[in-house]
Amino acid sequence: MKVAYLGRDSSQEHSGRLCGPQRLGTELEKRMRTHLQTHLLFSGDPAASLPRMILSIRKNKIKVMHAHGSINSGLWLLLLKRFVKSKAILTFTDFKKNVTNNYKILNGLDAVIVMDEFARKKLIDEGVKRDKVHLVPYGVEDSFYNAKQSAVVRKMAKKIILYYGDARMERGFHLILRSLQHIKDDTLVLLCVRNFHEGFSKEGVEKFISRYKNVKLWTVKDYPCSIHDLVKSVDLVLLPFIKNTLEPPLTLLEVSAAGKPLVTFNIGGNREVVSPGSVVLDRKDHLQIAEAVNDFRPGKREQKRIFYNWDETVRKIREIYDK
Repeated sequence: MKVAYLGRDSSQEHSGRLCGPQRLGTELEKRMRTHLQTHLLFSGDPAASLPRMILSIRKNKIKVMHAHGSINSGLWLLLLKRFVKSKAILTFTDFKKNVTNNYKILNGLDAVIVMDEFARKKLIDEGVKRDKVHLVPYGVEDSFYNAKQSAVVRKMAKKIILYYGDARMERGFHLILRSLQHIKDDTLVLLCVRNFHEGFSKEGVEKFISRYKNVKLWTVKDYPCSIHDLVKSVDLVLLPFIKNTLEPPLTLLEVSAAGKPLVTFNIGGNREVVSPGSVVLDRKDHLQIAEAVNDFRPGKREQKRIFYNWDETVRKIREIYDK
């Protein structure tokens, strides 16, 4: 069986690390390669790339088209399906604002895959047929299961708190900045930022945190080790998403895979994927973040890790392809 994975190539964004749907699609294609003939078909401008993609799908005799994204990606698949005979499958990743909010159109696809129970229930409530929606949690990069503590990071303080990812409002980065004045001085806060989005700049954040001796800002080039070793080396991770741009956020799964507790908000399917010892806050408030950090006591024992099994993911998705 020949399968094509569709999406946008964003490898030049996010400081060389694929994010969100692109990372999911690329990781799945890599793992499916030993079982199926797979192709990566990246789209740029939809109008310009449509004829090229149709020709490629026909030429390679693709049996299954698999995209990762929101309802917009579903529309893209439905358009392609008008010109080719391939199955169309969407891994639905988020409920962001789209050109339409009519989720019933997803019934025109052969299958919709979701990664948490929250998304499954919401799509069914929005009118997607129950037998179309398949719950298949994805795995995380193997490196998070093999992570090791960094001596450089570990010796920086007795209690280390980490935020990692982009500086953006959806991730609650502004709430972390507001919480800093309430976090005790004996706690080191590491802000490991890949990219600065609207409302934030490296210079602005550096100026803001300069008043705090217990806060450090690192961009990717400053990291003393890999991101998975960074996660492994700290005591607690802050990921206060106020809006999920991926359902569920991959970073939550990564932290759980490394066996680290975290502080996050109770939105979407976040509660489903956090590791034991984590704090899930019901109110999106910077004071609650500070209180959770101050109350946290680092444990000597490693937290129980949650394993997101890629082999099981691949098996379930192959069953969907074969239907």
